[in-house]
Amino acid sequence: GSEADAVPGFVLCQSLTMRESASASAKAVYTLAYGDTVDILAQDGVWTQVSAQAGARRVTGWVRGEYLLTAPAQYVSAGETAVYAYPGEGAPRVGLLADGETHPVIARLDGYIVISLRGASGFVRAFATICGGN
Repeated sequence: GSEADAVPGFVLCQSLTMRESASASAKAVYTLAYGDTVDILAQDGVWTQVSAQAGARRVTGWVRGEYLLTAPAQYVSAGETAVYAYPGEGAPRVGLLADGETHPVIARLDGYIVISLRGASGFVRAFATICGGN
């Protein structure tokens, strides 16, 4: 793939090693962190070729694709918004978003939107604002 055909991606895990080739034994070229954005260039089985900004330079390499969210829609909180551990009445609250916070959408489930929140999943009620994505 080329940069012009790239699809945006979002790193979901705390640390994701980018490698020279699509192999766990390939030389590490860079380490991505939770929340980093990448350009997805190609797929090869469980491996995904990505390009990312690393300071002043651009790096290209391969990562395990299951740790990326591809072309995520973005949830934007409208006012203070409670985040829950799971959907449903009585679910414990795990966070409170400030007005205007933006988080990638992982899924929609049972009247809730599942968002990526500090490396974990959180549930917000589905009357929230969604922008872009698939």
